[in-house]
Amino acid sequence: MELKKESLCDILNLINEPGILVNEKGKIFFENNAAKKFCSEIGDSKDKVSCENLAGKILNLGKESGEMEFEFFDKTIRVDFKILDIHGYTFIAFYEEEKNLESLNGKLDESYEELEALNEELTSAEEELKQQIEELNKKNKELENSEERYRALTESAMDIIFIIDCNLKVKYVNSYAAKMLKSSKENLTGKSLKQIFLFDDFKQKLNSINMVIESRIPMYFESVAMLPDEEMWLGTRLVPMFNKNGTVDSVMGIARDISQRKRIEIDNIVVNERFGKVFKHNPLAIIISRADDGQILDVNDSCENLFGYSTDELLGKKTKILYNKPKERAFFVDKLMSEGAQKNFELEIKRKCGEVRNVLLSADYLEINEERCILSIIQDVTDETIANNTREALFDISDSAFKAKDLSALYPEIHNSLRKVLNAENFYIALYNKSSNIIDFPYYNDEKDEYAPSKIFGNGMTEYILKNKKPILLTGEEIKKMAEEKTIDLIGTLPVQWMGVPLQGEDFTGVVAVQHYDDTYRYTINDRNILYFVSKQISRAIENKVKEEQLFLSEIKHRMLLDSITYPILSLREDMTIYYCNQAYAEFTGKRMADLEGRHIFEIFPEFEKTKSYNAYKECIRTGKNQEVEVEIETKNLVIRAKITRTAWGILSIAEYMSDKKKK
Repeated sequence: MELKKESLCDILNLINEPGILVNEKGKIFFENNAAKKFCSEIGDSKDKVSCENLAGKILNLGKESGEMEFEFFDKTIRVDFKILDIHGYTFIAFYEEEKNLESLNGKLDESYEELEALNEELTSAEEELKQQIEELNKKNKELENSEERYRALTESAMDIIFIIDCNLKVKYVNSYAAKMLKSSKENLTGKSLKQIFLFDDFKQKLNSINMVIESRIPMYFESVAMLPDEEMWLGTRLVPMFNKNGTVDSVMGIARDISQRKRIEIDNIVVNERFGKVFKHNPLAIIISRADDGQILDVNDSCENLFGYSTDELLGKKTKILYNKPKERAFFVDKLMSEGAQKNFELEIKRKCGEVRNVLLSADYLEINEERCILSIIQDVTDETIANNTREALFDISDSAFKAKDLSALYPEIHNSLRKVLNAENFYIALYNKSSNIIDFPYYNDEKDEYAPSKIFGNGMTEYILKNKKPILLTGEEIKKMAEEKTIDLIGTLPVQWMGVPLQGEDFTGVVAVQHYDDTYRYTINDRNILYFVSKQISRAIENKVKEEQLFLSEIKHRMLLDSITYPILSLREDMTIYYCNQAYAEFTGKRMADLEGRHIFEIFPEFEKTKSYNAYKECIRTGKNQEVEVEIETKNLVIRAKITRTAWGILSIAEYMSDKKKK
């Protein structure tokens, strides 16, 4: 396997001594920077020694190394040279001879040795690459051999299995899928989804497939499929399939009939008049309304999250206030009356704050106290997108909070995680100390303003968030206007957009903010919601890390206190492993604390099981009652008294020297 010329040239450019590469025809195809500099410095501005002339003179000598002298106008040039073979090319290294020839030779030898070592490393790398390629070929062969087995498995499965390309055309369906669609595999392959499914059904599948292609993340959803013979609830998992360039070129789907489970779920909803806990705590929003005028009779807890209205605000109101287009309610009720139960009807709802969201509405009639009502189940599909975009970031932040050794290590990890879901190149975290009235910036990264010093609480954007305690998204023009109106003080470079959200912990408040200077880019309300959502995880991560550091400092203080006590103190777990001992105990035993803690006491004192202390320890563990024991230490000519107490982790023993009982 040959090394690429470009890679070899890049390596030779790192060498400080002049060097030339010559091919098998004796033509120069590369001269490193040092060689170019050497040749350019000889002669005047008009007459230069070319590397090609110099290489020709050296090669004509027919030697692998040595010295060469030649005349260039009125100047005598002396060079030392050495010729090496590197991956099929001739490499000529040379240096102009100086008075201290021995020193130059040493430098050349070092360079040659470095080059030879580099050559050996490249050869070793080639061999390793060959092995990796052989292993990859072997795995590819195994994959090819298993392809038929997997195909046989999909053909025998009682699930609908299919592959759709990015143009929404069928690349593959298994036999069961063809059977359910009353067609053949050959007839379905190459068709578009639009040719197979009715419009409403096609639109729902189109949205899901596009979501997987854009997010590059698998997803699962449940919906009603309009099959030739029947309607069927399907639980479908969509998985993106990547080509060799790393882009999604198709989506594989596995759909299973869950109709029976869905029927049971719906039957369970109407167990009693108010549907109990199943109704109230269902993660989907559920509304019971009168069929004739749409008056809301009952809602579950999820409605408040979806619509922004409290239960009291919704009860007694008409459902038309929840529709973005109120006329859609009349259309939906007509459809319900003429066609019966509706499933996954797409429409827009309007939240109390005016925000419009897309939902899937399923509904049917039911009788409550001899009054005809409508049971509506609403699924917010907008939040699924946000969840998919932020899930990984939340996990990374949580994982970083666990792994980071301190806050200074945690902040960059939070920044890296946020970059995955937002344009967060310009990002900072601010923490406010209420007692000192100081705002600190423990982490600050910005392409325009390199540093943000700590400051007294003032009137900047950070303070604006702390005062209002809500997420803010502002344009540069809005910020400038607020500054002109003296609402805030403009600090630093004016961004195109600025977005900040509050941080809130038990013992701290703060702000996390991002901004950008790109006129072609825009943050959206969804971006603000994502940042606000992620900020809660950031708050928890910072708070946990603060508590860890406080706990660590507290432990150090307690250890210092215990080490200052002159009486021996020993703490054992229930399995007789040494949990802690103070310095006085270590000195008493003649061992180091590091050699004691974490080890079983029998390892340190093999005869301990035969002592009164051991019996007292076991009795304390068994009964939970405090014990006291006096032990004579003959080797130390003294008597000690130990008080033994039960603890959450095991037992604690505090000994005192009985100095009045020492042997005379």
